[in-house]
Amino acid sequence: MKSELRHLDSKYVLYGYFLFIFLALFFSIKSDHRDYGTFRAEEIAVVQKIIHPEYYNGEFFKIELEPHNPYFNYDYFVAFIAKKFGYTENLWELGKIFWIFEKGLAIVTLIILCNYIFNKDKTVLAIAITLFISFIDHEATQKSMAMPLYILSIYFFLRGKWIVLAIVSAAIFYLHIGVGVWWLGTVAFGLLSMFLIQRRVSFRQIMTFCIFTGILVSPVIYSYFYRNYNSEIDNFTVRYFYYTQLWQSSPLLSLLVTPLTFANQWLTFAVVWVGYKKLKGEEATHKNIMLLAGGAVGLYVVQFVFADILSNSSIILMQLTRAIQLIFILGILFMAFLLASHLKKGNYIFILIFLFMFLVYRTEKAFFISLFILILYEIFEQKITIFRGKISRVLENNFKFIEKIKVNSKEFLQQPIVLISLLLIIFSGPKIASHQLKSYIKSIFHISNIGNVNKEKNKNESLENIADYINMEIRDKKALVLYPFLEFDFPLFIPMHDSFISYHMPAYNLFYNLSGNSEFKHILEDDLNYSLDKLFKGRENNQKIFYDRWGELWKSLKEDLIVRWKEKYGLTHVIRENELPLKFPVVYRNSFYSVYEIK
Repeated sequence: MKSELRHLDSKYVLYGYFLFIFLALFFSIKSDHRDYGTFRAEEIAVVQKIIHPEYYNGEFFKIELEPHNPYFNYDYFVAFIAKKFGYTENLWELGKIFWIFEKGLAIVTLIILCNYIFNKDKTVLAIAITLFISFIDHEATQKSMAMPLYILSIYFFLRGKWIVLAIVSAAIFYLHIGVGVWWLGTVAFGLLSMFLIQRRVSFRQIMTFCIFTGILVSPVIYSYFYRNYNSEIDNFTVRYFYYTQLWQSSPLLSLLVTPLTFANQWLTFAVVWVGYKKLKGEEATHKNIMLLAGGAVGLYVVQFVFADILSNSSIILMQLTRAIQLIFILGILFMAFLLASHLKKGNYIFILIFLFMFLVYRTEKAFFISLFILILYEIFEQKITIFRGKISRVLENNFKFIEKIKVNSKEFLQQPIVLISLLLIIFSGPKIASHQLKSYIKSIFHISNIGNVNKEKNKNESLENIADYINMEIRDKKALVLYPFLEFDFPLFIPMHDSFISYHMPAYNLFYNLSGNSEFKHILEDDLNYSLDKLFKGRENNQKIFYDRWGELWKSLKEDLIVRWKEKYGLTHVIRENELPLKFPVVYRNSFYSVYEIK
């Protein structure tokens, strides 16, 4: 009876914890309508274009819907829902609904996958969900909508359900063609390994999967190639994309520019490997797990060879390294498994330290240290256990109250799910429910400068205020606005007006207007006197140098060049920081920016 009661308590604690998580998710989107739980600005721009065809028709910044772009399938769905339920003028609020739906669905599919791999272990499940939520981005996007299908695809691959896998994989293509390519590439490596190494799948099964998937994805593939058949992407655009996208397009740049990100990727893979070996030793294992993980690593290698060594433009743009998100998902699950195993052994101090670092101070550096500690702990577990036992005996012999505390808490600690739920609520819950708390905690320990955060927020609000002025007061449909180079998403807030260049415009044009980069190249090289080599030189040693140089270019901008841009391109207005004044008439000013009319 006592054991049944304990089981019942654990069950209700788990249910309560999940309820808490979903409530935390819901209330977190109430914090700030634009900072947490909504569509990203690019997504809103495309939806606006679908609803209002007169938007974004400039020469420099243009969103083209025809011929059909499969990359916009998600946006067409959002636009349909917006029209159907009256959110056409309130897309930010609609984004909250999509955000909570996408994240909730991802959690449900993660539960399915976690229960399958770890045999419905409640402790593993609770930790896995918390770790997953700690990484949830603050935006509703194509990729986040595809995430539940992605997780479900992993589940069907591990179960060997090839027809169902083909259907779900094809559905990913229709939501985000990039995620579809990354996933099917991973599956291809996995199936090939299963066929050649383990002989666990037949050639007939592989061909059935390939043919069925090919038929299902053929419409979106046809649409993509039909749209881009006559489009030529020049070498300048490809090289610019290569240098700016960092780890997405280049494993080499990831190693050189963001070594911590690179290290975290491979430490996560190490956690998967260590966790898999431990799982293998405890119970019947799922052999397909490491084959699938190997597939993601295989795509990583392909990207390195063809992008970094051979400079193949198609592979650079495909960003195959992003298949590594599979390692991220498996990493969360096996991280949870390893932590749960230590919890059950009574290594509570280790769990406490790890969760505190990982959940409250979740930065790349903290993540690296946490993973490193976890791996070392697994390698030297036996020696650490012996040492910990000796220390425990010494303390209990000299401090009798420690033994008393241990005895009194034994009954409670026999329910690991109770302890882990409490810890997760304490450390993760407030952070999820109000992401502002993270900044507050960091400020106590002088980890960040809240004053700078508030200043940046006020600056962003001032820029939005400038956008409101332009939308309401500048009626000229041929207006061309120059804005700070580093404020790359500003064009998305002035849909009826054209916007001049920013550092991010080549990347935008790849998705919106493939022919829109010729003028950007001319402006960069001839007017601003910057070659790509000059712009990116030294970035392998300092990842900020690219943005710093664009900032320097902006600060050094003179009136004579602005006048030339007016004569050549029809530039009509300039948005400029108040501390960087120009000798043109000011038509509007707020606390941070001025709007100049070029005459």
